[in-house]
Amino acid sequence: ERGISIGSRRGGAELRASEAIDGPTAEASALLATIRMLRSGITTTTDSHAAWRDSDRVEGSIAAAARSGMRVLLHVAFLDRTDLIPRGRQFDSDAALTELTRLRSFAKGPLVEIEPEALSLPRASDELIIALHSARRRIMAMHLNYSREFRDWSRNTHGHGAVEHLAHLGVLDDGWLLAPPVHLEPGEEELIAEAGA
Repeated sequence: ERGISIGSRRGGAELRASEAIDGPTAEASALLATIRMLRSGITTTTDSHAAWRDSDRVEGSIAAAARSGMRVLLHVAFLDRTDLIPRGRQFDSDAALTELTRLRSFAKGPLVEIEPEALSLPRASDELIIALHSARRRIMAMHLNYSREFRDWSRNTHGHGAVEHLAHLGVLDDGWLLAPPVHLEPGEEELIAEAGA
């Protein structure tokens, strides 16, 4: 599958370091971020954390969100076609929905919400995007066209832009947080505006 590894020029040491992030490490780093935000007067935030099979890293981020006292919309990012993480640690559509349900059970109280994220078009299959969209409660997220490389991947793979591809899948609506779509094809701003994303 051409182009799926874009933006993933990770060396072996970087991948091993990322694999070492466990729940307590994720919680500590998320708490540090919340302290900095609270000191700056920020009381509401969103976060994105990639889910890995056999890892408690997302639970650590959820625990930090709950301890912070902030309003947090935590997007659990799923990917099923990339070399960013080992294939055996990725989630297919069914497993992603099961994991999302399990992770939502950790969010207690009204301040922390857990929502799905399809990490990006090159790293999440159409099947995964559609499945996660069906499971969202409020706002689903996606990293979208934050580089020319990602914009060109969609054009070369689908024959049109990423936003147009979401529209073709029937999932582009007002329940999207697209971050940050800075390299759009002509007409895609209008598609986003019409959808209310």
